[in-house]
Amino acid sequence: MSTTLVPHASSPFSKSLSVEFYPAVDDYVYVASRINSSAEGSTASTYGSYFFVIINVISFPAYLWISNHFFAGTAVFLINVALIIFFIPTVNKSRYKEYYEQLIGKREKHIAKVELSNEGLRYTHDQAETFYLWGKFKTIEESTESIFFFYEGYGFGVRKSGFAYIEQQVGFLEFAKRSLAVAQANGIVS
Repeated sequence: MSTTLVPHASSPFSKSLSVEFYPAVDDYVYVASRINSSAEGSTASTYGSYFFVIINVISFPAYLWISNHFFAGTAVFLINVALIIFFIPTVNKSRYKEYYEQLIGKREKHIAKVELSNEGLRYTHDQAETFYLWGKFKTIEESTESIFFFYEGYGFGVRKSGFAYIEQQVGFLEFAKRSLAVAQANGIVS
């Protein structure tokens, strides 16, 4: 795994940054969670689940409080809030993880390569190569372990473990964000 700064073939003044890393299922889980949370749900099942949550979190404890079962109402309320805040997101995340481990678990053993240039981003993995113009991306995010590139309906992560030095990681991220900002400022959308 290495990070290099090399001249890009299209222009003597442009540069190309690249990093090699082992992809992680956790990155696919993060991308799926982010995309799922940003998707608007307006189906009958979504409204039904909201109704169920309101009944369980508010109405049932309120009924218990009005019926002079203050301790039971408070306990039910706290349990329901804990389930909503901690349990449900954890279950959803574990389901994503199980899905991606079955789908692409073996891909974690193959090195991926991401190259940034002034024109865009090249992603090479599993004998496949994809090129994205900077205008394709909507946002770039960073976590403690990865740098994420999001485009319409999907995204992918670049593991920070592929960088030998923090300076390379910072330069890579700054170059990517600057390139995206230039594409968005110039109205370049692909």
